[in-house]
Amino acid sequence: MSDTRRADPLASLISCWRQAQFLKDPAANFVALATLDESGNPATRMLTLRHMDDKGAVFYVNADSPKSLQLRADTRHELLFFWTSLMVSARMRGEIRYRRDPSFLEGWRQKPLGSRYADRLHTRLAQSAAIASRSVLIDELATLREVEPNPQDVPDALQELIVAPNWLEILRISDADRLHNRTAWVRNGDYWKGQTLVP
Repeated sequence: MSDTRRADPLASLISCWRQAQFLKDPAANFVALATLDESGNPATRMLTLRHMDDKGAVFYVNADSPKSLQLRADTRHELLFFWTSLMVSARMRGEIRYRRDPSFLEGWRQKPLGSRYADRLHTRLAQSAAIASRSVLIDELATLREVEPNPQDVPDALQELIVAPNWLEILRISDADRLHNRTAWVRNGDYWKGQTLVP
């Protein structure tokens, strides 16, 4: 493993994310999160990436959801990013942190109305709970719209999930010669150490 003190793979990843947004990549703000369930089996789902900076990747999650319960029981996880507009894929692992501060609360209130209703719906129906049919969701949403025409109260269980990376792998796919550029990085204090991998 080579010492690459000037390299910053997280900054490179953020740059790719912003490029994907600029190019209107449909997957720009969607990330797969893999966790382990209570039986030790992998559980993967898509999350909306709310923000990413030098502190890490930020998501809004329900503290009572299966993913949150799984992370509390076993912090092992992995994020997978893939932007077809750039043909760049990345994997991320790191320290799990939670936050619920005024900026988060205000950010939630700026979400589209439908997204806020979806979050508020979890105060009436537990996320991932089995229901008789989709009509149950539709009926509950209709009731919620009558009770809360413009929801402003952030659900008590909603919080920010921050993945502060200490391991990254970035794959830049080359269709021309199939010799993809694949690098893996480990954080060492304030610096990253990287190595090139055979794709």
